[in-house]
Amino acid sequence: MNLTIRQLRYVCEVARLGSVLAASRSLYISQSSILAAITLAEAGMGARIFDRRPARGVSITPAGQRFVAAARIMLAAETEFN
Repeated sequence: MNLTIRQLRYVCEVARLGSVLAASRSLYISQSSILAAITLAEAGMGARIFDRRPARGVSITPAGQRFVAAARIMLAAETEFN
Protein backbone atom coordinates (compact mmCIF):
# COMPACT_ATOMS: atom_id res chain seq x y z
CA MET A 1 0.00 0.00 0.00
CA ASN A 2 1.48 3.32 -1.08
CA LEU A 3 -0.69 6.13 0.23
CA THR A 4 0.43 9.71 -0.01
CA ILE A 5 0.23 12.18 2.85
CA ARG A 6 -2.60 13.85 0.95
CA GLN A 7 -4.56 10.58 0.77
CA LEU A 8 -4.05 10.01 4.50
CA ARG A 9 -5.53 13.47 5.08
CA TYR A 10 -8.54 12.54 2.96
CA VAL A 11 -9.25 9.40 5.00
CA CYS A 12 -8.79 11.26 8.29
CA GLU A 13 -11.15 14.03 7.19
CA VAL A 14 -13.85 11.51 6.31
CA ALA A 15 -13.38 9.92 9.72
CA ARG A 16 -13.61 13.33 11.41
CA LEU A 17 -16.72 14.45 9.54
CA GLY A 18 -18.42 11.09 9.01
CA SER A 19 -19.20 11.89 5.41
CA VAL A 20 -17.40 11.70 2.07
CA LEU A 21 -19.45 14.65 0.79
CA ALA A 22 -18.62 16.80 3.81
CA ALA A 23 -14.94 15.88 3.55
CA SER A 24 -14.84 16.72 -0.16
CA ARG A 25 -16.37 20.12 0.56
CA SER A 26 -13.99 20.74 3.47
CA LEU A 27 -10.92 19.82 1.40
CA TYR A 28 -12.17 21.39 -1.87
CA ILE A 29 -11.66 18.17 -3.83
CA SER A 30 -13.88 15.70 -5.63
CA GLN A 31 -15.66 12.87 -3.87
CA SER A 32 -14.06 10.48 -6.35
CA SER A 33 -10.57 11.48 -5.13
CA ILE A 34 -11.57 10.70 -1.57
CA LEU A 35 -13.21 7.42 -2.53
CA ALA A 36 -10.08 6.39 -4.48
CA ALA A 37 -7.92 7.02 -1.39
CA ILE A 38 -10.30 5.01 0.80
CA THR A 39 -10.40 2.15 -1.71
CA LEU A 40 -6.59 2.07 -1.93
CA ALA A 41 -6.22 2.07 1.86
CA GLU A 42 -8.84 -0.66 2.29
CA ALA A 43 -7.20 -2.82 -0.38
CA GLY A 44 -3.82 -2.45 1.29
CA MET A 45 -5.23 -3.32 4.71
CA GLY A 46 -7.46 -6.09 3.50
CA ALA A 47 -10.24 -4.64 5.65
CA ARG A 48 -12.91 -1.96 5.43
CA ILE A 49 -12.17 1.40 7.01
CA PHE A 50 -15.73 2.69 6.75
CA ASP A 51 -19.17 1.17 6.57
CA ARG A 52 -21.27 3.11 4.09
CA ARG A 53 -24.70 4.17 5.28
CA PRO A 54 -26.96 5.24 2.40
CA ALA A 55 -28.04 8.87 2.78
CA ARG A 56 -26.37 9.09 6.22
CA GLY A 57 -22.64 9.16 5.54
CA VAL A 58 -20.20 6.61 6.87
CA SER A 59 -19.32 5.01 10.17
CA ILE A 60 -15.79 3.96 11.01
CA THR A 61 -15.03 0.28 11.60
CA PRO A 62 -12.71 -1.00 14.36
CA ALA A 63 -10.01 -1.60 11.73
CA GLY A 64 -10.66 1.90 10.45
CA GLN A 65 -10.19 3.33 13.93
CA ARG A 66 -6.76 1.72 14.12
CA PHE A 67 -5.86 2.93 10.63
CA VAL A 68 -6.96 6.50 11.34
CA ALA A 69 -5.09 6.55 14.66
CA ALA A 70 -1.89 5.51 12.86
CA ALA A 71 -2.56 7.97 10.02
CA ARG A 72 -2.96 10.82 12.49
CA ILE A 73 0.41 9.96 14.04
CA MET A 74 2.03 9.96 10.60
CA LEU A 75 0.40 13.28 9.70
CA ALA A 76 1.54 14.84 12.96
CA ALA A 77 5.09 13.60 12.34
CA GLU A 78 5.02 14.92 8.78
CA THR A 79 3.90 18.33 10.01
CA GLU A 80 6.61 18.36 12.67
CA PHE A 81 9.39 17.69 10.16
CA ASN A 82 8.20 20.16 7.49
